[in-house]
Amino acid sequence: MAGPVHPSAQIDIDAPLAVVWDVMLDTERYAEWNPFVERAETAQPPAVGNPIVLHVVWASGGRTRSPSASPRWRAPSPTPPPVRRPR
Repeated sequence: MAGPVHPSAQIDIDAPLAVVWDVMLDTERYAEWNPFVERAETAQPPAVGNPIVLHVVWASGGRTRSPSASPRWRAPSPTPPPVRRPR
């Protein structure tokens, strides 16, 4: 039997860290910018360490939700990662 799946993704966002962090903490508006998320649940106000549950609707119409223990908020790093530039 296969082990658990741990999906991940990374993207560079051309915006100040404070702006991105504010958008990520505004869970009541997730559906405005993420077409797959119907709603997001977390303790209010959102805080580092709180679990978040994403209620997802796939393009096929199927629905699912993330486990209540994962993912968790992580505070932004005080030192930004190095910028990756295309070769």
